[in-house]
Amino acid sequence: MSRQIVWQKATRIWDRPAGDRDARRREIAEVIRPVIRNVGIDKVSMRFIARETGCTTGVVTHYFADKDEIMSFAVARLFEELREAIESLRQMDDVLKASGFSVRGCCR
Repeated sequence: MSRQIVWQKATRIWDRPAGDRDARRREIAEVIRPVIRNVGIDKVSMRFIARETGCTTGVVTHYFADKDEIMSFAVARLFEELREAIESLRQMDDVLKASGFSVRGCCR
C-alpha cells in the first residue's frame, strides 16, 4: 500500500510505501539542506524542520532523536552523494580513456 505525502513548500509529492523508514529519513535530510543554506543552521529547530517537511514535530522526532542527529545524517548523505558522483566521474573517465578520447585534446 502506498502513502502519499505532499510537501507544499516546493510543491513536491513524495510517493513511497508506508513504513519505509530509511526513505523518510533521506527525504527529511534532503529538505533541510536548502533550509540550512537559506536561514542558517542556528535558526533551524525541530519545529522549523517539521514545518518545512510538511509534518509534525512528533513525526520528525519519530525518525530522528534531535537536531544533531538530523544534521549528522544530512552530512553523511551529502558525503555519500559526493562519493557516488566521484565514482561516476571515474567510470566515465575510464570509458573515455578506453575509447581513446581525450577531453583535454578537444577543449584546446
